[in-house]
Amino acid sequence: FGKGLSEAPDWNISRSRYWGTPMPVWISPKTGKSRVTGSIQELKDWAVDKTQVAKLTDIHREFIDEIQVWVDDKKTDKGQRIKEVFDCWVESGSMSFASLHYPFEGKAKFEANYPAQFISEYIAQTRAWFYTLHVMSVALFGKPAFENVLTTGTIMAEDGTKMSKSKRNFPAPNLLIDQYGVDALRFYLMSSSVMKADNPNFSEASVKEIYQKLISIFFNVFSFYKLYALPVTANVSPSIEHLLDQWLVSLTHSLIKNVTAGLDRYNTVKACRLIQDYVSDLSTWYLRNSRERVRTDKPAQATLAWALIKLSQVMAPITPFISETVYHNLTGATTSVHLTDWPKFETALINQSLEKDMVEVRHLVEKIHSQRKALNLPLRQPLAKAVVVVSPLPENLKELVLAETNLKDLQYKIEGGVELDTNITPALKAEGQAREIIRQIQAARKQANTSLSELVIVELPAWPESYADYIRKQALVKELRQSKEFKLIRL
Repeated sequence: FGKGLSEAPDWNISRSRYWGTPMPVWISPKTGKSRVTGSIQELKDWAVDKTQVAKLTDIHREFIDEIQVWVDDKKTDKGQRIKEVFDCWVESGSMSFASLHYPFEGKAKFEANYPAQFISEYIAQTRAWFYTLHVMSVALFGKPAFENVLTTGTIMAEDGTKMSKSKRNFPAPNLLIDQYGVDALRFYLMSSSVMKADNPNFSEASVKEIYQKLISIFFNVFSFYKLYALPVTANVSPSIEHLLDQWLVSLTHSLIKNVTAGLDRYNTVKACRLIQDYVSDLSTWYLRNSRERVRTDKPAQATLAWALIKLSQVMAPITPFISETVYHNLTGATTSVHLTDWPKFETALINQSLEKDMVEVRHLVEKIHSQRKALNLPLRQPLAKAVVVVSPLPENLKELVLAETNLKDLQYKIEGGVELDTNITPALKAEGQAREIIRQIQAARKQANTSLSELVIVELPAWPESYADYIRKQALVKELRQSKEFKLIRL
């Protein structure tokens, strides 16, 4: 664009065509004098034959080519309109004011909203619409027509060739939307390098992945909350006493801050990446470690509801439908999420130190999980301890690691890797068996479609007696019965 302006070739704005906007220039064949009319009214004022223009409303060639105009002020010299029409890019470059019929109408509206905050078109418009808007605006008003420009590239077929109707080398849009939803497609496009003027290959698999890893997860977290909590108001103040709640509140304010900065710079790719990371953190870390609290603890419920409301507002410009659904079901509001104020972040509630510590804790958990997998030790089997190479953790973070990795203790060393204590005592084995039985019962409850509060009777060959009460409480079992085979009985 800069090179186009610096080299600025002459622009021949006339075209020798029939269809187009006629150039309002009349020239006398005798004297060569000319008149340019600036409106239909001026054309009527200077027309030689008033009857030809009395009812004139359409100014295309077939209606004005035969009209003669006085080219001199004394009305003695007749002129004929030149046959050329405007280059269509003159019209495109004039749209910002011509669309309002400025200056004849819309003067206040135009002047209050000019120049535009942003325009958007694909990269080929650099030498076309972007350029002609700029030329027309500078010529007429002495300033640019727009403050920001969002330039897209061209989406190619999956094999890298140009999309073609004849080749049918693209998925049917309606089928794609029916399968994954318009929100997934919108998010895919907004997060794609096409928003950075690149030419990416379209990937249906990526649309599917966004549906599965973003849209579905967002809705599943919301659905889990709705199982246990009532509608909340949009301005709920979350409790920030629990470590995980403090972390989620900080993470949410950071999300609002960073997405706002990204969208203020029209950087949808950055905004989408931040949203994806947040939804993953919300599901795979906060909710996974807060399920029991969300089921029973009001502060945890309030924190999660508040976070979901803020998330629905942040996602609204990119995924408008899932955001609307979640917002309405959470708040019971009659107004649209798209009519709410954009959420504001509070710097005082952003705890960067906690967010950094949580990243390190999650890395540690991943290493322990990896070591468990390498040693073929399932997560449901408790272990006595792990010895790890990290600085000693605060007690609340240590407890989080122990709960997530099913360890009884965490010890520290200066160098080496993760060492797991693989000695499984009878007590640890019994606890592992109890956890496996609970998992089996929960799976059976889900298959039987039992309600959240419904008690059941369970028959099975054996169970660790010391964990009988624990199993009954965790899996809502009224009675454990001994039998040759596992069986769940509804009351």
